[in-house]
Amino acid sequence: MKPGSRAVFGIRSDQSLRKMPFTQYEFSVRSADEIKECMALNGFYDVESAYFDEGSVLLGEMELPMDSIIIKGIV
Repeated sequence: MKPGSRAVFGIRSDQSLRKMPFTQYEFSVRSADEIKECMALNGFYDVESAYFDEGSVLLGEMELPMDSIIIKGIV
């Protein structure tokens, strides 16, 4: 990335991911704080995040919480 470029990532929260059925199969879950720290350690600055609650969805008989976290940083 060129200096001054912005990276933007959209993820689900670690709490939401841990409740999803596929994460039992060696799926790596990281918190937003871990991702932000990793970005900062790798040259990003002004690293910020915003949380959005999207309610829940039904998957068969399972109710899953849905949310989004948008993480952005400048390199």
